[in-house]
Amino acid sequence: MIIGDVAGIAGNAMWISFILAALIALVTGFSYAELSSIFPKSAAEYVYSKNAFDSNFIGSIAGCMIIFVAIVSAATVAIGFAEYLTAIAFSQFNPILFAIILMLILSFINFYGISESIKLNTIFTFIELAGLVLIVIIGLWLGSPIETDYFEIPDHVDLYKVPPDVVFGVLLSSTGLIFFAYYGFENIVNITEETRNPTRVIPKAVILSIFITTVVYVVVAFAITALVGWEELSQSEALLALVAEKALGRSGVLILSVIALFATSNTCLMMLISGSRIIYGMSKIERKVESGSSLPLDSLPIFPSLLAKVHKTRRTPWIAVIIAMVMGIITIILSGGVFRK
Repeated sequence: MIIGDVAGIAGNAMWISFILAALIALVTGFSYAELSSIFPKSAAEYVYSKNAFDSNFIGSIAGCMIIFVAIVSAATVAIGFAEYLTAIAFSQFNPILFAIILMLILSFINFYGISESIKLNTIFTFIELAGLVLIVIIGLWLGSPIETDYFEIPDHVDLYKVPPDVVFGVLLSSTGLIFFAYYGFENIVNITEETRNPTRVIPKAVILSIFITTVVYVVVAFAITALVGWEELSQSEALLALVAEKALGRSGVLILSVIALFATSNTCLMMLISGSRIIYGMSKIERKVESGSSLPLDSLPIFPSLLAKVHKTRRTPWIAVIIAMVMGIITIILSGGVFRK
């Protein structure tokens, strides 16, 4: 897990790196917040790039890259879900089966409605938070939060006793790793067209997501370092399971594994929603033209307008949802070599 690598670099002071990463993420977050209020459209990155450079070509490159990231991320997380599930039960089955089943179920939810998708996302998020709250309680209850030196970095050197440039280098190195953990808040802007009062709601949601995530990360960092310290954290590949096992034994590991099923399926759902909305947005013709006149080449959507069709009853871009699902399943199948035979 990434926090173990961070602990190996920044030691108990890794909480500072989380704050630094949050400040960097805020720069991007404020940009997204401002742009989402100016251009309240799906396929946000495509729209922003297109308008910034006045080029459909550049916007299309940005949009296609985001689609690629969303689909590959959804497939990767689905694989993670399948590995967790077969580790807990159903070990006699090939995990690829469960990854594909998850993709089918979540795609149906994505099709059924954005309201239902967000409600499910909210429920799963609270389950994830419950697991982190459990870790925090365990860390603060069984650990030594008062005696822990939260400014200690590897080699037991106190931050106050080393040159500022060394401190900065250590913290910045770990910040680069942590920044990856903040990926995801930008997906909020891709449901702008399905949000009430989006020019006010979406910018607030982007900034709040970064703030809340930072608070959770910092509190968890304090708790786990109080219990096991940076040395043991840096050697563990499943540190949250390590913390749970110290307090609850094997049952603690099982609890976290079940929570991981909700976490991975939640992330997969959000990636599918984001990917399908970008496909939908890049298939729309944004500029109206007078009857009988030709459409400027730079106004043409990069994808066929068929992909922008919205279902009559469910009011979701159902063809784009299917395309995202099929692309995700193909990615899973092509990645089949990573599964146990």
